[in-house]
Amino acid sequence: AEVEYPVTERWLVYWATNASLAAQLGFLSGSKYVIRDYARKLGFSLHFTLFTFSAIALIGPALGGSIAMSGSVIRPDQW
Repeated sequence: AEVEYPVTERWLVYWATNASLAAQLGFLSGSKYVIRDYARKLGFSLHFTLFTFSAIALIGPALGGSIAMSGSVIRPDQW
C-alpha cells in the first residue's frame, strides 16, 4: 500500500490533461450563451441550436478521450 508518484514527464502529462479538461469545460459553459444568441440571430430555431451544441459538447470529449486512451498519440509505456 505504498504510494507511487509518477516521474516528471508523466506528472506533466497528468496536469496538462487536467488543465485542458478544465479549460474545455469552462469554454463550453461560457460559450453556450454566445452560441445560442448567435444562432438565433442567424435564424436557427432554439431546439436545433440546443441539439447541435449538446451533440458537440457530448461527442467532442468522448472522441478526444478515446483517441487519447487508444495509445496511438501518447504512449506512456515507451517513455
